[in-house]
Amino acid sequence: MRTTIRDDAILKNKQMMRVLSIACISEALVILVLSVLVVYLDLSRNIVLVPTNSNVQYKVSALHVSANYIKDMAENVVQLRLSWNTQSISHQFQKLLSMSEMSARQSLAKQLNQEIKVVKKRKMSSVFYQEGVPLADLNNMTVKVVGTLQRVDDDVLLSPVKKAYLIHFKDGIEGFR
Repeated sequence: MRTTIRDDAILKNKQMMRVLSIACISEALVILVLSVLVVYLDLSRNIVLVPTNSNVQYKVSALHVSANYIKDMAENVVQLRLSWNTQSISHQFQKLLSMSEMSARQSLAKQLNQEIKVVKKRKMSSVFYQEGVPLADLNNMTVKVVGTLQRVDDDVLLSPVKKAYLIHFKDGIEGFR
């Protein structure tokens, strides 16, 4: 008789352990699912930006950027890079540098500083006249900007040149070709 009580207690203990194990695994799965959901919601959380001089709203998240935002940023980058004179070039290139990716800053700064020296020495100026609306590819985070580049070198007006620039975006400006 004592063995049956002991066997019943062992069986109940085993059943209780199975139930507790299943409950623990269920709770772990629920925690995992909720954690993944929280991370996804945090990444997809939209930040709505409304510039002070515009009626257009921009939606930006870690997973998605609105087409208007990426187009306007590309226009801004092109104007900073291609429309300057001897007085404004240093300030504009510093803004451009602050928008670039950290890993590319050192080489980009070297290139921009060399250009600043040449521009100031030769008293150059440059204006980029954009034609039409930039073409954005949100899948590849690229924007194509087309226009005419007009430069002055040592008070000589150079012939206008039609140009197309492809801007690659990542966390900052990945490249400017």
